[in-house]
Amino acid sequence: MNNKHLNIYQFFWSLSKQRFTRAKPAFALLLVIIIASSALSSLVPYLMKDIVNYNESTQTNTPSYLSMLYLLVIAYAVAWLMEQLTEWTKNLLSAYILANFESALIYSTLEHFFQLTYNEQKKLNVGIFNSDVQRGTSAFGQVNYTFFLSILPILAQLIFMCMVLATSINTIFSFAFLISISIIFYVTYRLNKASSNAFKQIYESKNQVNKFFIEKISMPYEIKVNHSEQHELNKFDLLVNTFRSKTFQSNSKISFIMMRQVLFIGIFLLSFMLVSAYLFQNKAINSGIFVLVSTYIIQLTTPFILISQTIMRLNGNLISLEKLYGYFQCPKDHPLKADQDTFDHTMHHPTVFEFSNATITLGDQTLTTFNHQILGQKTYAVIGKTGSGKTSFINYLLGIEKIHAGHLSYKGIDISQAHTHKTYQDIAFVSQDPKLISGSFRENLVYNSTHKITDDDIIAFLKSFNLAHLLADNHITLDDSIDLISNNFSGGELQRINIIRALLKKPKTLILDEPTSALDQSMAIKTIEILKQNVSTIIIITHAKDCINLCDEIINIEDMKNTHAI
Repeated sequence: MNNKHLNIYQFFWSLSKQRFTRAKPAFALLLVIIIASSALSSLVPYLMKDIVNYNESTQTNTPSYLSMLYLLVIAYAVAWLMEQLTEWTKNLLSAYILANFESALIYSTLEHFFQLTYNEQKKLNVGIFNSDVQRGTSAFGQVNYTFFLSILPILAQLIFMCMVLATSINTIFSFAFLISISIIFYVTYRLNKASSNAFKQIYESKNQVNKFFIEKISMPYEIKVNHSEQHELNKFDLLVNTFRSKTFQSNSKISFIMMRQVLFIGIFLLSFMLVSAYLFQNKAINSGIFVLVSTYIIQLTTPFILISQTIMRLNGNLISLEKLYGYFQCPKDHPLKADQDTFDHTMHHPTVFEFSNATITLGDQTLTTFNHQILGQKTYAVIGKTGSGKTSFINYLLGIEKIHAGHLSYKGIDISQAHTHKTYQDIAFVSQDPKLISGSFRENLVYNSTHKITDDDIIAFLKSFNLAHLLADNHITLDDSIDLISNNFSGGELQRINIIRALLKKPKTLILDEPTSALDQSMAIKTIEILKQNVSTIIIITHAKDCINLCDEIINIEDMKNTHAI
């Protein structure tokens, strides 16, 4: 890990602690368990050595011999049992820590995504972003696993082993043992650095597969009506083949690196076993010590291979963390301003929105010293040709886009760079692209409403918009899941559900983008009439003449641009 990776690790550690508040005590307890487990794993072979030596040095079948022998055997069994119990306790605690880290980072990532500017959110590809988030949030836990559950236990175990070898044989043998292990660690580290590019190729290729897959399953209608299934499968086959080829090539490179690591570990194993056999042959060590050294070498060999694999994966995890970290560096939106105490007194302010000497961009044109008022108790129609800037205009009102200069206020409260919680509660919006959320029918309708909504309120709106039949036709109640039947709804039904959702928020100001585009003429007119009965100030982007005729004033974007052009 270089300084950049350490900084990234510290960033995610601080971020995860905001939700995983018990991270420090959990890690402290894990450290104690690791030390205990390492000590016990070193003690078990030491007790076996004592049993062997005691058997060789003491006259058998005497009461004292049998008593001591059984005592040593019992101590060995107890130490082995305690070692296994601490190992399983370590595994349980580590699973708890990893799950908390991953869930904390998934939450923080979604929270951060909501804080990004809308322009940054639009840049993200759903498939690639989802893949990077899944890998990155898992990677942080795996990095901790590598250091605290792979490397640290081996280091602790190695220290205890060297202490035992120094007292049982001599310091020189213990030091040589330590130096050999250190060389293996260094060689493993150097070899693993070469695997970074292999992991990058695998991840980039996998991202392209996920991007294509998610894109295509989100547009089944277009593919079905164009009978383009085979066309899409042919394109997907090329991506899958590329992924398969790059994955095989990268894994082949990783496997070759692993084989070299295994070779070094095998040399270590052979060298110390030969040295131990030579010392035993020349009676420099007894049978018990020979068993002790052999057991220690065998104990370390398998963990070394596992460490090599873990460190190899560490490169991939660091790449995943670095990619996730990049998303956290994207420009964020301004946080909501603190609510003003005077807000309640401005509820009936005659001017709802007001631009004062503002600089804004509508379509391909920038307007300066732009002054415009939207008064309360009126219904406005926003009109203009496609691409003229109608959506940008309402995005300024909603806070999705920020004015470049000057001031924009809502009922006398400055919202030039950020709304407040109360202004957002005061305003509702209906998009031209209606959406349903996972959950019950009720949850879809009362989404984010701060008011107490009764069944009678919901049913009344469903009847007003000719949607009451949806419950009976689909054999559901308000509290049944909408997930399995949401695809049965027509575009017009989805539009009206989204309008009811906005009305149940009980807004004072309602902004709508082409809310009647999927409705017939009579239903469109009825919808506008219902809106006017329930909301005092309404701003509608629309091309429908019948809807425009029902509005009090027209905001013509083209005229506005001609008047305020630079």
